Amino acid sequence: MLNPVFLNKTLSNALASSLHGNTAQAKNISFAISSVPQFFSQNACDSLDCLKLRYRVEWPVNVILTESRLSKYANVFSFLLQIKRVVWVLKDIWYTLKQDGQTYSEEKCPQLRQLLLYRHEMQHFVRVMQEYIANQAIHVTWVEFQESLNKVKNLDDICHTHGNYINSVEYRCLLSVKARPIMKVIKDIFCLILKFRSLLNSSAWEQDHVTGHMTHEAYNNLVKKFKSFKEYSRFLFKVVKKLASRGYQSHLQELLLRLDFNDFYSHTNKEP
Repeated sequence: MLNPVFLNKTLSNALASSLHGNTAQAKNISFAISSVPQFFSQNACDSLDCLKLRYRVEWPVNVILTESRLSKYANVFSFLLQIKRVVWVLKDIWYTLKQDGQTYSEEKCPQLRQLLLYRHEMQHFVRVMQEYIANQAIHVTWVEFQESLNKVKNLDDICHTHGNYINSVEYRCLLSVKARPIMKVIKDIFCLILKFRSLLNSSAWEQDHVTGHMTHEAYNNLVKKFKSFKEYSRFLFKVVKKLASRGYQSHLQELLLRLDFNDFYSHTNKEP
């Protein structure tokens, strides 16, 4: 998967289907491997951080797209890749459980329905994060950047405006230094989802000789992982709610609104 030829071919195919795939700037984009780890941990959300998306900058554009700013773009790409990976993992969990459902009926396999409900709640959390990033960190900041460009008068203004733009993207992706505690909780949640999938795929279904039901060998551990996910997600909601109420990072109001759709977390946090 980390073969440069394969990666850049994939990138070329993606650019070919984009609106700006035929521009001269598209040729400056490429994948690079910063360092290959000795082994990959399938349950670590940052295991693909070695994969970088690079842009070759020439004069005079390098006056604006400096190395430090390109590094911030790379950090945002790494976070987006982590989200995409977890989205794919949840889809894979759904396909696995769907196939199991075609093999075993709901009456004979009550654990299957419970695992689908667990997966649905995890899917809600990841979808909220994905939609929040797509709107606040990508769409809104780009619109604000374009509006600011209409007011620039010289090269210094362009540099300053672009610097504010990438800082805002990083800020709203919760990648700033101040937001590290929040990001740690989010990444811990991602890791729990990855571990949930590993447990699901590592064991098989077997028949309980007492009840006659089909049971998953790792069901108890799957329940524990989901309970940990629930605790972390509730904690994250409480932290975001407290920060939003204090006026810290006003854009967190959107994340809070999406997370608490239909008062889901407000209700569950009142439970004993």
